[in-house]
Amino acid sequence: METKELKNKSEITAENIKKTLVNGFESFNKDDLINILNSLPVAVMLLDKKGKFIIINSKFTEITGYHYSEIPDIEAWFNKAYPDSEYRKKIFTKWKGVKNFLPGETNRDITITCRDGSVKDVIFSSARLNDGSSFVTMVDITQLKEAEAKLQKSEEQFKIMFEAAHDPIYVLSKEGRFLQWNRATEEMTGRSDLADEYFYNFLMPEYKKELLEFYLHQYKNNIELTYKEFPVMIQGKKVWIGQNTVPYRKDKRGNTESFLVISRNINEQMKLQQELEKKNRELEELSSSDPLTGLYNRRYFNDFFPQIIKNASRFNKSLAVIFIDLNDFKKANDTYGHAFGDEILKSFAHVLKNSGMRETDIICRYGGDEFVLVLGGLDYIHSRGIVERIIKDIAKSWDRKKEESQVIKDAVELNLGLSIGVRLVNYRDINQFLNNNGLSEKIDDEILKQADASMYVAKEKYKKSQNKKESQFHFFNGNL
Repeated sequence: METKELKNKSEITAENIKKTLVNGFESFNKDDLINILNSLPVAVMLLDKKGKFIIINSKFTEITGYHYSEIPDIEAWFNKAYPDSEYRKKIFTKWKGVKNFLPGETNRDITITCRDGSVKDVIFSSARLNDGSSFVTMVDITQLKEAEAKLQKSEEQFKIMFEAAHDPIYVLSKEGRFLQWNRATEEMTGRSDLADEYFYNFLMPEYKKELLEFYLHQYKNNIELTYKEFPVMIQGKKVWIGQNTVPYRKDKRGNTESFLVISRNINEQMKLQQELEKKNRELEELSSSDPLTGLYNRRYFNDFFPQIIKNASRFNKSLAVIFIDLNDFKKANDTYGHAFGDEILKSFAHVLKNSGMRETDIICRYGGDEFVLVLGGLDYIHSRGIVERIIKDIAKSWDRKKEESQVIKDAVELNLGLSIGVRLVNYRDINQFLNNNGLSEKIDDEILKQADASMYVAKEKYKKSQNKKESQFHFFNGNL
């Protein structure tokens, strides 16, 4: 129905509207009422006591596509909105008949068919007035229903994956209490009654303080992902687990309320690591170390490096292979003798061992003045930090040696800086190389060649540099 302009806006008063809602719509100016109802954000239908439409606002037409002229009464509306006769009967039952609306207000969540044939979900609210007329509002909730359906489907899919996972998955409150857990968690803990249990009750006493501080840091700083390996006491046995933890639900302020945790039993991995450490000791006993520097020698490296690569592939680990060469070392040897050169090498080895290296890191004197480092689990940022620390530490050590030794102090023309090449490798690089080439025995040579090539790029930088005392490094950026 077309909207008409108000002739007398003063007639639209709170008192008149109140009078209309109490006594019925016939007591109010129709044109004024149309203007009011068309301004509302919800669809509105006004019906007299016989079920004939008095007014339909523009929002109703926007939602359904139907105009006032197409639905003169409630029966015509029912025939159009519910074309399926069986469904229409159900709607009649819901509303208690076409002409017999219940007194007061009723709400109905119903599916309607629009003029263009589309189907929408709506909520009807109706109120019967004293004169028998009815005030009915309608809200389109189609998008809300679709969003709810998608959310429900997503939750169902998550639940399926949650239960089907082989790894223990559980949700912990910020205090560490179990909220949800899958079957694998019950198998790991040997318990199904975890509802009132706290995760820290499974922690080994000597690890509790460290781990609580670790996860408290994640909570306070809203860190999105952490990984930690530690032992727990499960069914009376010490079990090593590797645990990924991510924030799961957050409050309106963005503070984490619960965490999703994925754990994995890494006993086998730890056992392999212990075996590798044992092999380390055995190899050392078989003259695996360099007698001058005390570092691993080339023989040890060549025997052990392929196993390191296999472990990286198997356990999804990254590696940083660092190739280091001392600039002007040959000149130092030739000028001041081999004893002087030996002191330089021993001093450099000492710096490497004390530059934040871990027990699992490999430091090798590969030959002459060349050294190779293999560091596990490092990304670009951490690897670069290690390289920069080595450069800084060797510069400080060299300055101290000058103060201690007149020979070194006199060797002012020597520039014993470093040329460093770095090859970062992750398990995807390794697996891709093996899939493409199928030659596992060549992958260690390929990685070492690329680290060596990167070192020569750094050496070229050194040669072109104006400051010959400045060390240089280069990260390999190609593919295996």
